[in-house]
Amino acid sequence: MEIDTGTVIGGYTIELPVHKRDGVELYRARRFDGRQCYFKLFTLDPGKAEEESALRKRLDHPGVCAWMGSGKYYADGKEMAYMVTEFFSGEKLSDLLLREQVLAPEKVRDISLSLLRVLRYLHSTVPPTYHLSISPETVMCGFGDDTSDVRLTDFCHTALDRIQYMPDSQLEGKDGMEADLFASGVLMYRMLFGKGPWTGEHGGDPGIPALKLARQKGLRLPAMASVSEESPLRLQLDAVIAKALSNIPEQRFDSADSMIKAILGKAPVEPPIYEKGKDSPNGGAVEGKHGNGFADVAGMSELKKLLNENVLYVLKNRERAIKYDLTIPNGMLLYGPPGCGKSFISERFAEEAGYKYKLVKSSDLASIYIHGTQEKIAGLFDEARRNAPMILCFDEFDAIASKRSSHNNAGLSGEVNELLSQLDNIGKDRVFVIATTNRPDMIDEAVLRKGRFDHIIYVPLPDSQAREELFRIHLKRRPCEDGIDYAHLSGLSERFVASEIAYVCNTAATEASHTDALISQQQLERIIRETTPRTTPDVLATYDDLRRQMEQRPRERKKIGF
Repeated sequence: MEIDTGTVIGGYTIELPVHKRDGVELYRARRFDGRQCYFKLFTLDPGKAEEESALRKRLDHPGVCAWMGSGKYYADGKEMAYMVTEFFSGEKLSDLLLREQVLAPEKVRDISLSLLRVLRYLHSTVPPTYHLSISPETVMCGFGDDTSDVRLTDFCHTALDRIQYMPDSQLEGKDGMEADLFASGVLMYRMLFGKGPWTGEHGGDPGIPALKLARQKGLRLPAMASVSEESPLRLQLDAVIAKALSNIPEQRFDSADSMIKAILGKAPVEPPIYEKGKDSPNGGAVEGKHGNGFADVAGMSELKKLLNENVLYVLKNRERAIKYDLTIPNGMLLYGPPGCGKSFISERFAEEAGYKYKLVKSSDLASIYIHGTQEKIAGLFDEARRNAPMILCFDEFDAIASKRSSHNNAGLSGEVNELLSQLDNIGKDRVFVIATTNRPDMIDEAVLRKGRFDHIIYVPLPDSQAREELFRIHLKRRPCEDGIDYAHLSGLSERFVASEIAYVCNTAATEASHTDALISQQQLERIIRETTPRTTPDVLATYDDLRRQMEQRPRERKKIGF
């Protein structure tokens, strides 16, 4: 059912429906004294209204909308119940994510801290209170830039002293805290990367179901997305997520307060050690790739041809390579401006080769212990050899293999030396190494010699043909007006990288969804004009110089790629 606007119930005037799900309808209403409020109607189980009202009456925290009243409501011969709480001028986190897709690390930090402070309060009440349904749908944020103003809503599944609704276990109250903190880690991942941590997950309720999945099967998290410039905050958030979602429960956070301190940098966060056979969130799942390979790469025909003829041929035809004494390639370096799809190409390459794949970031190898990073590097390559044939992809490789001449620390030089030793003729062990970087000039020269990286390839910005194909890819499953001129969109979006084209299409889709309209040519052109590409002509000139330096030729060589 749906209550008509203007209906008065128990002194509250219904103004606007907010959402409806699971036998609960939420409305914006106004009390008799003019004060705005939320009116929550329980249509299927009136008893839940009484339970939640009893809970909300005893909660007193700015992150929880205060209880204002409750009562019975009769309609069509049916008894229902309602509960009223104070009004909060904001939006659901799910709406914010729908609009922005991913959030800046500063926003993720502020939202996560505010949420965890609410959980710290809930877990400290007597008896302790566990929310058990933390998701983008149950977290509300203030409008605009004030993302630190957060409210936790929807306490329908809350347990006061134990989890009672799980039929397959007898859990103690501590598991409620574990579920809330685990779900908070899932939420942080969702905010940073635009999707849930498991393949195919794009939101939903990550509470108890995700915790049970982690217990039963172990985590299979994809590699954390790369960023062109990893700030200390971003690395800190990555480390917090890795600990919060560890597949070993004892390694996770034991309280909301300890998770808060970790986010603030007031407590060290050592990357968790993963059980044998289970996957690391930071390191990426060791798994075979079964996608469409190069068919999913827009444009880049020359690069794909080079990889097929010079690299994949040898990898796929090992017996023939041995027969003709062909050199087994060790690896390749992909370099170029940020956002050109270097990491994406490496994943499609693994799919094309049919190899297992693991993404490695500099934060995965970091350690607070002397020689700890060297041990992690050695362990990483040992694991790759055991899982061969396999592709190791090092993201932002300049942070891992920087020039030893720039180091004042013997330990850092030792890490590069260890990497050099492991890279030597690694192809013979059926391990192929791909490295991506925006700054090849910062990589130690010895790392880039033949026998370690046999192919050094420049990946430029998408050309007009690739941009046109990218627009087609991002719009093909969305409702668009007939006659979209993709070639014209490509011409307007010069210097746009793949992520910026995705942003244009996502923004157009979000706008159109608000009025249930079709995405139009005029709308797309307007958003393109309003979007400034981050790759400036000066940046491109810098990369042209870098490319000439890497190729060691005075004359310009034909570009490979877009």
